[in-house]
Amino acid sequence: MGTETTTDHVAFVTGDTGATVDFYTRVLRWPLVGAHRGTEPDGRAFFMTAFAADGYRIEFEEVEGRPAPPPPAAGFPHFGIAVGSAADYGEWKAHLERCEVVYLEMTPGDLYITDPNGVSFQLFVASSDGRTDDERAATARRMVEAWVSERRAAVPAAASGSGVRTRISGPVIGCGDAWALADFYAALLGWDVVDRSDAEPGGWALVRSPNRRQKLEFQREDPFVPPVWPTVAGEQQMGMHLDIAVEGLAPMAEMPTRRAQFFEVVDRAVAMGAHVAEHQPQEGRVVVMVDPAGHPFCLFPGNV
Repeated sequence: MGTETTTDHVAFVTGDTGATVDFYTRVLRWPLVGAHRGTEPDGRAFFMTAFAADGYRIEFEEVEGRPAPPPPAAGFPHFGIAVGSAADYGEWKAHLERCEVVYLEMTPGDLYITDPNGVSFQLFVASSDGRTDDERAATARRMVEAWVSERRAAVPAAASGSGVRTRISGPVIGCGDAWALADFYAALLGWDVVDRSDAEPGGWALVRSPNRRQKLEFQREDPFVPPVWPTVAGEQQMGMHLDIAVEGLAPMAEMPTRRAQFFEVVDRAVAMGAHVAEHQPQEGRVVVMVDPAGHPFCLFPGNV
């Protein structure tokens, strides 16, 4: 028996074969190389598609009656795709924009996209530090030893001694109609409504970013009393608000264009049911708006 192995394929679940084929053939430009249909042991029909990717295949199976898989957390696992030079990377960004694919650029030359099934891809400019494979392996071993040692030393300091930690998942916002407000913020942010209370129309909804790392939840409060802005003693106060950065604007040197682009977003929010607040404490730098449910939020130029 030989000792060497090669990757033949990786397989995932999909809830939408059509959207999956469109993403891989049109966005990633990977050819469709196979399709197969059959019947599961329980009698449900299934359909399998396969795409060619650098010497191996990536496959997706859709099964009749099986719901789409939940999105992975924080962009992991993901496929890393080296795109060559900085010029190649720029061409890829332009291609993604033409395809209207939302991407998250962590640093110049490094971005993430997500397919319709929640599978993430990192596109990055490959670089070489001039070291040999053996040198890189030796450095990796030293770094692993140091990391494991640090983690073991940190365990006694944990509050429970078990490594249990907490993190903020995201805010839950009260309103009169959770479905309507979720639709508003999903459209404004370019996010997706990924879940909602079908048994209780308007009761609850969950919105997530394209990479699924950020979320907003909305729940109905009865009666719901919207906050007053600016604050008035004895009246309902907002307690918190959302700061929303508008990215991708023209540089400061092109201020007329930059300003026009920013206020296109303001106008889009107004068209979807928000309004510009009368009180603007940072006029010229931040626009305070009020969403359709009455919550103030801020739009400002910047990077998310």
